[in-house]
Amino acid sequence: MRPLVGVTVVGEPIVHRLAEPWTLLMFLSTTCEGCQELWDDCAELGASPLPGDLVRLVVTRRADEDPAAVLERARGATVVMSDEAWEDYGVHSGPFFVLVQRGERIVTEGVAWSLDQIAAAVTAARTT
Repeated sequence: MRPLVGVTVVGEPIVHRLAEPWTLLMFLSTTCEGCQELWDDCAELGASPLPGDLVRLVVTRRADEDPAAVLERARGATVVMSDEAWEDYGVHSGPFFVLVQRGERIVTEGVAWSLDQIAAAVTAARTT
């Protein structure tokens, strides 16, 4: 798999090699009504339903997003702005998630409206 290439919310180049055992990519947009709950969940400081060993990245489109709006919604989430990632993973609209194992394969992917839904899919995929 190709590394995730894009820019941070402040415009600095970023390359994420996805080399960790588990990386969760959440494709979101600030203008997507269905993405709002996930944005809120990502910004929560409390306990997450997701396994603690996941590296979590929020992936937005670079061309369609206002960096200030992304920064406001992200509130601490790691964001990669990358049109290329949306194309590489065949994502047409958010909210969409992809679980990658060691940068080698996609374990599960799909549409989800909350972290609870993503957590259930991730747990099921990692136990099969």
